[in-house]
Amino acid sequence: MSSAYAIAGVSAVLQALLTEGLSDHEVSTALAVDVDVSVMPPDKAEDDAHLNVFLYQVTPNLGWRNESLPSRNTRSERLTNQPLALDLHYLISAHGSDDLFSEVLLGSAMQTLHEKPFFDRESVRALLPTGGADPLKNALGNADLAEQLEQVKITPEYLSNEDMSKLWSSLQSNYRPSAAYLATVVLIEAEETSLSALPVLTRGITVRPNLVPPTPTLMSITYPKQQIAAHLNETITVSGFNLNGPNVRAKLQMLNTDQVDDFPLLAGANNELVTFKLPGDATVWRTGVYSLSLIMENAAGDPIESNQLSLTIAPRFSGFNATRNPDDTINAEITINPEVTDIQEIIMIIGQTQAVAEKIILPPMTKTVDKVHFNFPGLPAGNYWARVRVDGVDSLLIDRSATPPEFFATQQVVVPA
Repeated sequence: MSSAYAIAGVSAVLQALLTEGLSDHEVSTALAVDVDVSVMPPDKAEDDAHLNVFLYQVTPNLGWRNESLPSRNTRSERLTNQPLALDLHYLISAHGSDDLFSEVLLGSAMQTLHEKPFFDRESVRALLPTGGADPLKNALGNADLAEQLEQVKITPEYLSNEDMSKLWSSLQSNYRPSAAYLATVVLIEAEETSLSALPVLTRGITVRPNLVPPTPTLMSITYPKQQIAAHLNETITVSGFNLNGPNVRAKLQMLNTDQVDDFPLLAGANNELVTFKLPGDATVWRTGVYSLSLIMENAAGDPIESNQLSLTIAPRFSGFNATRNPDDTINAEITINPEVTDIQEIIMIIGQTQAVAEKIILPPMTKTVDKVHFNFPGLPAGNYWARVRVDGVDSLLIDRSATPPEFFATQQVVVPA
């Protein structure tokens, strides 16, 4: 990294490069006068034929400004020597009192910087030698500008007419033909003692060379016949990772209720695939959405639980019996599974016509019923595809395992004349 003399070092290298360029282009011979390069404010520059390099602005470099942060800990101890990253903005102006002098000088400067758009390390060491008699030049040579991580790059910087006018007005000097350049990046770093942690011998974490989670994790549920829901007493397949272990069982809990129970897995379970059978008691289990998880024991015998997936139990109906009333309405009765309570919302849809179930009257000492009645407005006689909806969950109407998909024949009902 460079020292605090690096800013002056960049200006000195620019001065030396432009001086070499004037010599290579034989400008002094062409203008018949000695031409030099100054590094001072434009209002201090003479009108004799010469180039002037003026550093008019310094800004932080956005790419490096957050490097090596934080530089201090909570006790204000230095952790790193964060570099001061700077961009230097230069104005190169051409001075001359005779015709075309300024244009020749500015053209030579711009061609020189176009051919040498960066400071290579050998050139910086050659242009800023150390060990000289001049204390300032010796200090610039020891600024370590050639040793910083990034080489300094010189690029043209466009200034609009308004920006250029404001700049020369602030300089309080007569306007001269000029060009703006950006020198980036200068890295100034203090050489102070900082803390350095000892090498790490062991780590208190386990590195896994893959994305497989280390704990029981459910990934997906597969319903029978490629359906989107299941019926009671059907077999469910669950895939995931690390699903096998001591005393594994499936846990079902109906959302927003206290209804929860565990079920043993079927034979053939492994770490990635398990199956279990849904309960068959239609008087206890309800239509709705359940959370499914696996419970097992760890090496210490303590229970651990996997993540949860949503499992839907759908209703199904049978025994459709309909009669037509004198007012042309249809009374219909179905047998439903799972059984329903008097607080559930039950809807039956015949074709495109739906009706809400009549109010359920529970017999004494019972909590559920399997018979539901509906009253439909006038429906033409004929065969219809039907489905029942309990608490927003529809019965399964389509056989998705068939190619192409088709309606289940059992879901067709007959409306009498």
